[in-house]
Amino acid sequence: MSRESNASGWNVALTVLGLMLLLLLVLYRDTTLYLAGLWSNWEDGGYSHGYLVLLISCYIIYSERRMLVRMAPCPYIPALLAVAACGLIWSVAGVATVQGVQAAVLLPLVMSVVWVVLGTQVTLKLLLPLMFIGLAIPVWSPLLPPLQIITAESAFWLTRLYGIPAFMQDFTLHLPAGRLSIHEACSGLHYLLAGVTLGVFYAWLNYRRLWSGLLVVMTIALAAILANVLRVFIIIVLAYNTDMQHPFVEDHLRLGWYLFGALVFLLLLADQLFGRRAGEACAEHVATPATSCKYATASRLVIFSITAALLAAGPFMIRWAAGQDRHTGLRVMHLPGGAAGWHGPASVNDGWQPVYRGAITRKGLYSKAGKGVYLFVGYYPGQSQGAELINDLNRIGGNEAWQVREEITSPGQGQAEVIETEIETLFAGKRLVWHRYRVAGHDTTNDYVAKYRQVTGLLSGRMDAAVIAIATDVENDMQAARARLADFMYSMGEPLARTADGEFVTDRGY
Repeated sequence: MSRESNASGWNVALTVLGLMLLLLLVLYRDTTLYLAGLWSNWEDGGYSHGYLVLLISCYIIYSERRMLVRMAPCPYIPALLAVAACGLIWSVAGVATVQGVQAAVLLPLVMSVVWVVLGTQVTLKLLLPLMFIGLAIPVWSPLLPPLQIITAESAFWLTRLYGIPAFMQDFTLHLPAGRLSIHEACSGLHYLLAGVTLGVFYAWLNYRRLWSGLLVVMTIALAAILANVLRVFIIIVLAYNTDMQHPFVEDHLRLGWYLFGALVFLLLLADQLFGRRAGEACAEHVATPATSCKYATASRLVIFSITAALLAAGPFMIRWAAGQDRHTGLRVMHLPGGAAGWHGPASVNDGWQPVYRGAITRKGLYSKAGKGVYLFVGYYPGQSQGAELINDLNRIGGNEAWQVREEITSPGQGQAEVIETEIETLFAGKRLVWHRYRVAGHDTTNDYVAKYRQVTGLLSGRMDAAVIAIATDVENDMQAARARLADFMYSMGEPLARTADGEFVTDRGY
């Protein structure tokens, strides 16, 4: 294959790839903006290294340009299945309003597009810099619990070894002068991601053997975990010796970065002095002979058109799902009348108001034998990002209540399970709350099941969802409070289900 024809093939391929990526950024702009927001959040710092990762990835690709131009970019038709699969997962996550899954699948979607346009040979060469971007994608939260356990147990062991009188309960370290809580945010995931990012780039610059590079990355990753454990231990020592008054007790993240930077510097210095001297020389790139592409220009245009159509299918599905609830008027909800000895609903303003963003809400008080039960219903005719049943910003305790304990429990009498929460308000003292979700006609207490029902409900033409919460004052008798809520739920079971299904939601004015 002549150098001129290969250069022409690259010009066409890069032009098409650029247009495809631009189309992807436009069609999937909500997800790309979500990632950009994470990368720009310097206060949290969890993924603020995202732009650096992207820059390093581009640098690696640019450094490999001489090797890449010797290859012939050629479309790979089977990769269209990967584009379709990634688009489907993204759209299903969009229907279920799970933005984290959409962000996670965006990188595989980009890689699939590259695979279609440039072919297998080129994509394999680009695999490292493309996968490297995964370090900036928010898919690492499953590492938080084990890292939290490692940090807490290791720091507590060092504390006892140091001779500080302390005991730990539920990730809270009790010292004579106060308490230190080791939350998931203290697990060291930020340091670990930063260390792996630095390790991968350093290994790429200095090593060509896979196992040598992996050893470097693993060593720096362990150094990042160790730096976080030392950070927590030093804070414990400072808190103990200063009666919780040392500045690092409050500003503890800065100390971690100091330790992390020092450990990584020492490791890299040791590698330069000893490891590189022992000598793994960087192997020269072996040029891969260019091959010709069997597809004519017309065939390539067809393949690229199909790729563009598949990219557009996912956002189109999201828009179609969002348009299923086309009612634009104002709606109000009416609560059902009392049954089986329960009287109500009566208007009440007691300070307890659960927060469910975007929902049509209603609250009332029911009474029986001089005792009251509060009913709250939040109804969603349809759900969208930011106005959804399962959202971290929704709170059953409301603005003025704080949650003490939450667990799954069964009210008995054949009723579905509920989530039990103890809250304490400024106005009403201690209160027991039971709540559960109803999505597309199905009751659940599980967030993931609720999302699943949201997706399957779309297939059956149902986009509705609701939260039903009942509450009563404890009055120093928790068992009596539970019995009262169980009686209300049993007596009002059918009307509550009809309310959650939207039967009592009407247009304003009717």
